[in-house]
Amino acid sequence: MIPRDLDFVQLSAKEPKLIKYIDSSTGRFEFDNHDALIELTQLLIRLDLGYIIKLKRENICPNYFNRLDYVQFIRQLLLLTPKLENFKIVGLDIGTSQSCIYPLICSKYIPQILKMYATDIVAEFIDNAVTYVEMNNLQSIIHPKLVDKDTNYFKVLDDELLDFEITSFTMCNPPFYSSLNEMSSKNGMKGSFVKKLTVGHSSELITDGGEFKFISKMLSESELVKNKVTWFTTLVGKHSTVLHLIPLLKAKENSISYGIHRFKSGLFTTRWILFWTFKMEYKPPIELFNYYTSKLNNKKFIKKVSFDNNLSEISIRTKVLSKLKSLPYISLHLKNTISITLPGDVFSRSYRRSLKVKNDGSVYIFEIFLESRYIIWRNGYNYKIFESFVNMINSL
Repeated sequence: MIPRDLDFVQLSAKEPKLIKYIDSSTGRFEFDNHDALIELTQLLIRLDLGYIIKLKRENICPNYFNRLDYVQFIRQLLLLTPKLENFKIVGLDIGTSQSCIYPLICSKYIPQILKMYATDIVAEFIDNAVTYVEMNNLQSIIHPKLVDKDTNYFKVLDDELLDFEITSFTMCNPPFYSSLNEMSSKNGMKGSFVKKLTVGHSSELITDGGEFKFISKMLSESELVKNKVTWFTTLVGKHSTVLHLIPLLKAKENSISYGIHRFKSGLFTTRWILFWTFKMEYKPPIELFNYYTSKLNNKKFIKKVSFDNNLSEISIRTKVLSKLKSLPYISLHLKNTISITLPGDVFSRSYRRSLKVKNDGSVYIFEIFLESRYIIWRNGYNYKIFESFVNMINSL
């Protein structure tokens, strides 16, 4: 992975076109110059991915590291999802734009990626994507598809997926603004730096109703392919949009498992990633669900364990395994973690009386972190079973 603390002297040696955008006295790069960003992004893609692309100056120039952050999130989400680690991965990028940047990065950074669909409503963008795919011999992985503006976002999965295939993830970077007036007024408040960089096709920047309406439609339409996709995700650009989405998420709590990830995009900008699944046994990884409010609680998936402070990690491990030895469980021992897989409620008083497993169709996976003394709920339908397990461990 290319270091983020860029050395522009070294980079200009690899791409002499950068020299004219570097101040000779300070070494500062012209980040407020659209042409400079195009040259830099093309170089970073070549150095980090080994791919050649030629961006057009009339369209958005993607911030490479911002896009990489999103893909790294997807990678972590898949790695932390039970039973996905050994699967061939299929992905969908909704609105791939002129650069096809997300599929390009995914082809390098997502382990075991088999196929990546890249859709857009602009024919020119799909033509560009096809060109980049062919230039870099990625035809077996990346599949650009032109879609109709009024078609649901996920129709390509109905059209293209084989019967036995499941899409592991979808991703999207929605248009930000609801109108040209909103874009002009917001950029006017942000100053000349942003105004210089607001370059792009209208479909990349503006959508009717703004990103909230766009994401709301995506959330609604995802139900149409709920059995074909493991994780739906989308980037969110405005905190106000996040706040407006929370009631929609709360209203769907009985049918989706969801989380919101907050991350820094550059020095001064914060972005969010909304992720959800209709596979209710999957719990949003607490490592990624790092955004919460009084109305959005991520604490239900993690509980503090009240072990004696004088107990060593070895002693805790011994006590836990001794307690579990009579139960039908699978244990994975990591350095400071015990991962416990159970077929259901096999530790309650009613189970001990009848020795019959209350099976709700899912396995339960709990991870006990010995050093920090937390238990994380990774998999399983019923919150009460998680609570019961925590109470059992707390009784040691």
